Amino acid sequence: MLEGLRAVAAATGPDGPASVGVGSRGVDYGLLGADGALLGNPVHYRDPRTRNAPDEVEAVLPVADLYAHTGVQRMPVEVVHLVGGGARNALLCQLTAEACGLPVVAGPVEAAGVRKPAGTGPYGRSGDGAGARAARPGA
Repeated sequence: MLEGLRAVAAATGPDGPASVGVGSRGVDYGLLGADGALLGNPVHYRDPRTRNAPDEVEAVLPVADLYAHTGVQRMPVEVVHLVGGGARNALLCQLTAEACGLPVVAGPVEAAGVRKPAGTGPYGRSGDGAGARAARPGA
């Protein structure tokens, strides 16, 4: 990534990008100094120190403007979808529900390229949700 950024800077000169945004499916982050060194331990997005971050961002940038510039929406997490081999493990599903305090929907086990075709039930199956399990906190 650093090589790519250096190439962009070299190609665009002083009028090049003023900043860089990086999007990923991971939600942990670490802050880097000007020298590229990690400034502290990475932080998980559910770290208590980040609890007020959405409100702090909204105080500077209204939600509509944030969406217009980035496509990011402010949405609560209401359910955890557990996919892949771990979805077969009822204890893992229950422990995940307990740890997150959220319902867990398990399945499909085959997570790569899963898509729900039009007119079908949960997980692209025949409508019965076969193979899917649910766990709730405290259940």
